[in-house]
Amino acid sequence: QLPPSRKSSLHSTMAFASTSAMACCSRCGSDAHMAAGCPKPFFRPVCRGCGRLGHDEARCPQKRCEGAAARQAEWEASRDAWQARKEAWEARKEAWEVRKAALEAKQAARETRFGSKDIDALSDSAASATTAATVAEPAPPMLSVLEEKEARKLERKLREVVQLEDRAARGENLDALQLAKIGRRGDLEGALVMQKVRAGYGRRSDITAGP
Repeated sequence: QLPPSRKSSLHSTMAFASTSAMACCSRCGSDAHMAAGCPKPFFRPVCRGCGRLGHDEARCPQKRCEGAAARQAEWEASRDAWQARKEAWEARKEAWEVRKAALEAKQAARETRFGSKDIDALSDSAASATTAATVAEPAPPMLSVLEEKEARKLERKLREVVQLEDRAARGENLDALQLAKIGRRGDLEGALVMQKVRAGYGRRSDITAGP
């Protein structure tokens, strides 16, 4: 049996522990208030996105996964569109090379048919005709100063788009702003001044490059 002094000390310790437990909040463990005054909800939060307990909508893992999947799908769509434009450009380039080869073959056949004696005479005649046509025909239309500055600005943006498309083709992850730049390529190429450039309008060299 314990001595009376030991029993008294044990009873005092148990009483203090019981009092301390009653003074703590049973909901959050804080000793600053009781459970009745606890600011935290009694029940666990319910997510409005997935309907599960334990988190709110802002921290919903299902919603985050859906957002990531949507961004991935958007990036893949942009990459597919870029790939389609690249294939179309390669097809146009191949067609141009075929036309160029046919023209060179036709020129070679013509030179062979006329013979080496008539080549000089034909060259002089062609040079005279070219000179006369140059004098007679009006000069091609030129871009204005403002159009030239706008064309240079758009060409710089298109070069940036091509660089971003190359990075995307290599598998790099692009942010939303970079994907938006890629998506605006059609608008840049469809600008009126770029249509004039493709139509053969003369470029100006009498202005300084823009910033």
